[in-house]
Amino acid sequence: MINKITKYILITFFLLFLFILISLTFNADLRRSTFYKATAIFNFYQIQSITKHVQVRDFSSASDRLLKYIEFSKKISEGKSSILSSVYEAVEFVASKATTQKEFNLLENVFSELITLDPNLYNVRIWLARAISDTDYENAIMHLEKAIEISPASEKAYREIIRISQNNNDKNLAQKFCDKYKKAQLGGNRKLHVGNYFGSSNIRKMAVEFFPETKGQSFYSHAGIKLNSFENYEFVPTAPIDISGINIYFSLLPGIRVYIKEISVYTPKNILKIPIKNFTATSRSAYIENNSDENLSFLLVNTEDEVLRLRYNNILKSVEKMIIKMNFIRMDFVNNLLCETN
Repeated sequence: MINKITKYILITFFLLFLFILISLTFNADLRRSTFYKATAIFNFYQIQSITKHVQVRDFSSASDRLLKYIEFSKKISEGKSSILSSVYEAVEFVASKATTQKEFNLLENVFSELITLDPNLYNVRIWLARAISDTDYENAIMHLEKAIEISPASEKAYREIIRISQNNNDKNLAQKFCDKYKKAQLGGNRKLHVGNYFGSSNIRKMAVEFFPETKGQSFYSHAGIKLNSFENYEFVPTAPIDISGINIYFSLLPGIRVYIKEISVYTPKNILKIPIKNFTATSRSAYIENNSDENLSFLLVNTEDEVLRLRYNNILKSVEKMIIKMNFIRMDFVNNLLCETN
């Protein structure tokens, strides 16, 4: 009797297995869905395991776990894949918690493996440079220069070069990259899952929205931001419009100070040059400096989308064009004793 029950159970399991196998073989959507769900469960398990090691600052075990995770991703798929993205997020988490040179040293092999898989990983180049900076100065600088080639305007690589320069008292190296940083505009940061107003954080683009809003509200973009000098930025509505202010949209990199001097408003009758002190000013998250009577200064400190809101106390009728006189300056992150930035 027991043998018969065992036999029936085995047959049932075999038939069930056969049914699942056939379903996965001939149903591509089911096969894809099953794979994604299994991968998601595996990724969650890996993250939880790695997190436990990081919480007790056991970066040696975290490194071993990450290396196994990378090897598994290579077996699943060669090159870039969805699971490699999950691996990158795990490595990013561990790297963000590392503080001492020893902790970065323990993660060196992890960073090297990721660079082998994808040489264009900006942050990984910086982490690897940090990991080898105490033993291989020249290669560390090489990785940072590669990172700057990937995203010239992003500041993290410059910060790491300045840190290495400071530790080695290399003022010439510091000065070289301070000068490069102050002028760099190309490249930027793109969020992994959701983009910014302009697709990524950058120092090239902005847009204006006229206030008050209308049913057919439009945004007028400008992709020619220049650094370190006052420039006239022109915005022309599709048709003459009555306004009492504007909203200026940015997705700038952090550490940008924006100076606004005046706004010129063109109407059919005249041109009004309105000093910026005649506008009220607020922002989404930027900080406003009120020390100057001539200019209005905003300091942007993160990579989040930013809105500067300027309001005038009167209605400006039939505006055909607006010119905003502005200056964009990258703030220093090192003092003049190491790097002359003025």
